[in-house]
Amino acid sequence: MEISKELFNLVVFVLIVYGIYYLVTYLIKISNFKQIEALTNNTSSGTTALTSTSSGGIAGNASAYAASIKNLAVNLKDKLLISKYRTDYENIIMNYDDLINGLMLEQLLTNSGNQMTQMSNISTLNNAKTALNSIMKYVDAQ
Repeated sequence: MEISKELFNLVVFVLIVYGIYYLVTYLIKISNFKQIEALTNNTSSGTTALTSTSSGGIAGNASAYAASIKNLAVNLKDKLLISKYRTDYENIIMNYDDLINGLMLEQLLTNSGNQMTQMSNISTLNNAKTALNSIMKYVDAQ
């Protein structure tokens, strides 16, 4: 009994799609685990996850959760060394601002035929400029 080439190709295609699905779900599980691991609170007895299973419910863990987030922020500040590399960071931000301005002008001058998409792209770029301004304020405050 000989399997037709189309049926064989279909089976191979289904197996490949299933493999990709399995790989993506596996990577998502790993990513979620790393996020949960990052939001743990180190105590003297070991590592405890910040969940709502304590006797106080969600509010019962609020102070521990806030402390964990503050700890993550402090660690990030220590890693970035903003005071040492402030000028470099400011130059990067300014260069991105110039790039976004150029991209906005290019988007405005490009006649793609769909003005709504064009305006949406410009709006997205403008939001990026707002984010850069926030980053610059953060760098300047450090």
